[in-house]
Amino acid sequence: MIAQGDDSTKLPDQRLQLLFVCAHPAIDESIRTPLMLQTVLGIEARDIARIFVIPESTIAQRLVRAKRKIKVANIPFSLPEQSQMAERLDSVLEAVYGAYAIARAEESDDDLVHESLFLSSLLAELLPQESEVLNLHALLCFSIARLDASVVDGCYVPLEQQDRSRWDSSLLQRAKVFAARGRQTETVGRFQLEANIQWLHSASEEEMDNKWTMIAQLHDALNTIKPSLGAAVSRAAAIGRATNAGAGLAALAQLEPEAIDRFQPYWATKAYLLSRADPVDVAGAMQAYDRAIELSNSEVVRVWLADQRESLV
Repeated sequence: MIAQGDDSTKLPDQRLQLLFVCAHPAIDESIRTPLMLQTVLGIEARDIARIFVIPESTIAQRLVRAKRKIKVANIPFSLPEQSQMAERLDSVLEAVYGAYAIARAEESDDDLVHESLFLSSLLAELLPQESEVLNLHALLCFSIARLDASVVDGCYVPLEQQDRSRWDSSLLQRAKVFAARGRQTETVGRFQLEANIQWLHSASEEEMDNKWTMIAQLHDALNTIKPSLGAAVSRAAAIGRATNAGAGLAALAQLEPEAIDRFQPYWATKAYLLSRADPVDVAGAMQAYDRAIELSNSEVVRVWLADQRESLV
């Protein structure tokens, strides 16, 4: 918990101050993170909508209503007292992680990537007893440490095929230190599970021969405490790697058709699993690759997916 006696005025970064201001409990919990992303970090509604898998018109309407409520109800936009910060912390962490996720989805905003890392580092320094703060910083360190290896000579490289010598070793070590600190708690949180999933992704199969089983188990826990479409798709992918493609496809089949229609990771994962099923479903995989390519925002990913599709012919 946030230690008693901490002075909320010690927040040294104005953006961090504003994130806590925007996390006012009178604002509906479902819109706090989008509000912070737009108001404080300047992210467009369309990009927020894409990462939340919500129509742009819906997220725009919710943002307008939230701002109207702030004005009509005269909700004070002032820095909270120390005793009020704890109830706002989860929303702030979600906003910092959301900013990183949006920056990576767009693949064009390195400044926002590093701003997310900086804010998570600042929070970790200010709140070293908060396990989820430490785990969020670890999660971002793991992810950002591998960015230089994800696109090489203009070509997308999947995580399992990356040249590990291109990973940022100092950032990776920092990730492991903070993840270890973040595990020292009886309460398991969303970012603890995600940080440990990324720790396992950073291990080679030679180092850990049961890593996919462990990743699948962590995704089971994640889908229990913080269910989301992304976590459910990642769980199916991990099950497919830990057991067989059929098991992964069965997990995907449990998702609501309306939810996955425009969710690119679902189609990319389905295409991968269908291409490795026994027997291989060539037609199904090609259709799924077509949909994944159509929904992808990244040119390098589209090219890579098209190559995977062509390899089925």
